[in-house]
Amino acid sequence: MMKFLVSASLFLLLACQPQPKETKRDTFVPYQKIQGQTMGTIVYNVTYAGRANHKADVDSLLQEINNEVSTYVPTASISRFNQSKDGIEMENINQRHFLKNISIAKQVATETSHAFDPTVMPLVNYWGFGYTGKEAVTAVDRAKIDSLLQYVGIKKISIGKKKISKKSAGVQLDFSASAKGYAIDEVGRLLEQKGVFDYMIEIGGEVRTRGKNQEGNLWRMGINTPKEGAKTSDLFAAIQLDDQSIATSGNYRNYYTVAGVTYSHTINPTTGLPERTNLLSASIITKDCAYADAYATACMVMGLEKAKTWVNVMENVEAYFIYSDKNNELQTYATEGIAEKVEQL
Repeated sequence: MMKFLVSASLFLLLACQPQPKETKRDTFVPYQKIQGQTMGTIVYNVTYAGRANHKADVDSLLQEINNEVSTYVPTASISRFNQSKDGIEMENINQRHFLKNISIAKQVATETSHAFDPTVMPLVNYWGFGYTGKEAVTAVDRAKIDSLLQYVGIKKISIGKKKISKKSAGVQLDFSASAKGYAIDEVGRLLEQKGVFDYMIEIGGEVRTRGKNQEGNLWRMGINTPKEGAKTSDLFAAIQLDDQSIATSGNYRNYYTVAGVTYSHTINPTTGLPERTNLLSASIITKDCAYADAYATACMVMGLEKAKTWVNVMENVEAYFIYSDKNNELQTYATEGIAEKVEQL
């Protein structure tokens, strides 16, 4: 359940574009930008109103999160859980971020009828999109896929007072479809605790905004053109956010082709197969980025029609879908609450 990355340069590009005039702030507050790396090689960007530099605190928090939820860190909580026989003990171990990600995953799995399920990790590894290495599948082994499906299902994990347990050793977790969004939310809460309420936080293309930008306008974020081979600077649309987060999932960057068959990184937890439909890009807009992150992946698994039906019964969740029609032309769908805030570029 990995996501394609939207370059931070997109947001800088949008910031330079003309925006609607709004009343300027009465009191001048300087804005500053901090940048760094997290989750391996992913770059984070934070822009906020305030005189204090919070980079050290942000870096420390992101490292703390990474040490609990990254499958690429052998000593991380999630890695120890994945490699355990029946789970891990909570005694003397800081599990706050690990537990919160499990809680979010359980909720989203239920809300999406398991189109999103973090226990899909064994299948993600099988298809070459996980921590075991990017090795392409040259011949699909249906028997192997079926054998891995027995380990998929969030109900195979339980949280007790002393232990996070799993029903069998083969059950493994993957938070790659929610961890970036979760980290963004945590950085936002950190800033708010420090009295910062005008900010934009971006990690790997997922974004959380509060308040307004330096020009006194609402923050405006870009969405990539969902075509194979498109540059990260190729923008299809821009969306104005009002104390909201946005996360986008698509299948046109992280994929491979074998014998004329294309396999994408979005794995269906029910079938065990990569999901590739005419829904090319799913952007979810909601308050917290962790949920937007996970919901976007779920929509890609559902496909266009099911995703449209699902999002329209969800409260406080908006969506912008880009899909291909029967003539292979790009079309869009926006929910009512976001339609007037979208500008096609």
